[in-house]
Amino acid sequence: TQRRWRPPNPNELIMNTDAAVRPHDNFAGIGVCIRDHSGCVIACCLKRINGKLSSESAEILVVREGFLFAQQMNLSISVIETDANRVVQSILLDPQPLADTALVFSDIFHLMSIVNYGTSRYIPREQNEVAH
Repeated sequence: TQRRWRPPNPNELIMNTDAAVRPHDNFAGIGVCIRDHSGCVIACCLKRINGKLSSESAEILVVREGFLFAQQMNLSISVIETDANRVVQSILLDPQPLADTALVFSDIFHLMSIVNYGTSRYIPREQNEVAH
């Protein structure tokens, strides 16, 4: 059975993120969508990140960009959803990341406190269409 989108509690915001990387391109596309409990889009952001990135690196970067975007918009994020399960696990388990991602995760953890972050959850790709 396909799970449906779960809204945050009233007066809370949810942020969906996604990244797209094609092997032959020298860039990644990222998307961030912030919605309220009714599903209304409060803010969204699309961006191109130049450079040769792995899918996982792009997914980590889109989470950081999402938190930066929320900070710029002065929004508190209660829940972040992404279809990158390893990224969710890294955020939830307070990782000791490899050197190539350590600085990005350091930024993410700092930004989480600024935007009053609550939790992260993995959602299957087909449920994350709003961030595409």
